[in-house]
Amino acid sequence: MDIRVYTPWEPTQQDGASLVIKEQIAVLRALGHTVTSVSWKKPETRFERMVRVLRSIVSSAASSELYYYADCPEPEPCDLAIYHYSFAHYVLKRRREEKCIVVFHNRESLLIEARQFRARRRHAWLASALHALHAWKLRRHEEELLQMRTVWAISRADGGRFVPPVFLQPLAPAADCLHIGWIGMMDFGPNREAVLWLLDVLLPALKMAHFPGRLKLAGKTQDKVLRARIRQAELYYPLDYMGYVTEAQDFWDQVGVLLVPDREVTGVRMKLLEALVRGCPVLASPEAVSRLHPALHEQVVVCKALADWVQALEKPLRKPIFPFETITGEFIQALGAVERSVLP
Repeated sequence: MDIRVYTPWEPTQQDGASLVIKEQIAVLRALGHTVTSVSWKKPETRFERMVRVLRSIVSSAASSELYYYADCPEPEPCDLAIYHYSFAHYVLKRRREEKCIVVFHNRESLLIEARQFRARRRHAWLASALHALHAWKLRRHEEELLQMRTVWAISRADGGRFVPPVFLQPLAPAADCLHIGWIGMMDFGPNREAVLWLLDVLLPALKMAHFPGRLKLAGKTQDKVLRARIRQAELYYPLDYMGYVTEAQDFWDQVGVLLVPDREVTGVRMKLLEALVRGCPVLASPEAVSRLHPALHEQVVVCKALADWVQALEKPLRKPIFPFETITGEFIQALGAVERSVLP
């Protein structure tokens, strides 16, 4: 098939959504398809962002849809078009793309709702109202996409047909060391809660248990209170704050075990997948593991209580084995179903 993959940014990074898109394109090409990647986003100035937010108030589109897809090029003839992110609703409602797949990376409306509640906690009522408006728009658009389009979701909880992210081969391995790590954007509410749990609960317990490694904490935060908490914890506990890492490999080069204690689990899936593909042992909460493909559950050490986390780190952890053939096989089956439906 002649396939065009639409994604706002050129998928060059080695982490997150870019990694999913990059690997998906590589697998499609390995299967013999002709794949063209179509990207269009440029950095946005502060003034452009303000104009976009104001436009969104009177538009049927959410601000994030205008950000991702307002500049999307006109479609060209192909056998199949793949659009990444549910924000593609902005252009698909105007286009008659009959041979089309939309890939949901998350229920984006849930991410905006989390921002709404965080703004409400800060008593930022205007911001909370704007987030509520955008979340309402996105919920409607996600449901419209599910009714009108072929949707591939990389999480079972997000609706559509579950098609797990595919990988052809292992990524560069994580470090073989005792250091443990957590990575994420700390200004996102659930991530902030996970970091506070690490600082206030796990680190004191590991210190009492004489854990020989260190916790590597990576991610950006604008929260002055959280930054102060991290600096204070560095004085008393085996903690190294790495800040924002431009290359994910800088993090994996220093970490031998990934921790995913998140209870609200929108967005944790890629951290788990990336660690497993790198052969890095993972300790995770039951809620986080629930976002994974069932074939991956046994590759993760599930920790429910604090004692489980401490005891798991007291003994050597086996490296996970990622079931490449199983995951890729499901992707090929899903693609085959689409191929039979779109080609004469």
